[in-house]
Amino acid sequence: MKTREQISIERKNAAVDTTPRIYVACLSSYNAGVLHGRWIDCDQGEDHIEEEVQAMLKESSQQFAEEWAIHDHQFMGPVTESTDFATCAEIGYAVSTASDSDAFLEWLDYQNIMDIGAVTGDHLIMDFDEQFHGLHDSPKDFAYDLYIDQYHENELGPLANHIDWESVWNDLRCGGDFYSVRANGGVYIFSHS
Repeated sequence: MKTREQISIERKNAAVDTTPRIYVACLSSYNAGVLHGRWIDCDQGEDHIEEEVQAMLKESSQQFAEEWAIHDHQFMGPVTESTDFATCAEIGYAVSTASDSDAFLEWLDYQNIMDIGAVTGDHLIMDFDEQFHGLHDSPKDFAYDLYIDQYHENELGPLANHIDWESVWNDLRCGGDFYSVRANGGVYIFSHS
């Protein structure tokens, strides 16, 4: 696993910034018709998020700036306006350290993050790694690869060329074992937990 310092260094060297972050707004300012808030990186820990929010609230032009809400996010999956900072930090860490952050975010959209509670970013990554079956050209290609890996091509022999792999995929999907999500260049395949 990468440390938070390694993540920060890699992000600075990246061509495209894919830092998981939230936009936290001051509600006193919002209610007064003033847009005041801050984009906060979520891969640096809960304390970092809390410090950034407190600094943003202190900079508000409103007298009683104490309340906040998350008004936007990027590379964070299904975050809501009231998602707690511990959950944001764990998701941010997991997105930054996942083997394939795009696939991780697609997978995360199918998870119930409202019940994450004490789940850590490491736990999310472990679940993702167990359920992620890669990027494939199509679901039927995954079905073919799955059976070839299980039975070896020589066991199926010439029958492999006569199997309706689309139908095999439909059986895998309808049976509740797997699902697919379209991605650039193919489909991500995931298994249900």
